[in-house]
Amino acid sequence: MRTPLNALLGIQELLADTPLNEKQRSYLQVAGGAGAALTSLIGDILDFTKVEAGKLELETLLVAPEPWWKRCSIWWKGRRPTRG
Repeated sequence: MRTPLNALLGIQELLADTPLNEKQRSYLQVAGGAGAALTSLIGDILDFTKVEAGKLELETLLVAPEPWWKRCSIWWKGRRPTRG
């Protein structure tokens, strides 16, 4: 599952290094974000499978929540209904 998705994300990165108009670049960024989210989802599903099989190994990672929080707040701000 991951190999074809990684190939698509690699092609997306190569395409990002070519001349694109604003609309095309916007579409490419959306595709890249969706691909990254899908890669994360697949990883989570595979991790869950390891938990069920009793083969999960935990690792300690440093997390920077601020960039994630900023992206979420920007997304959420666009989704909020306006009062009026």
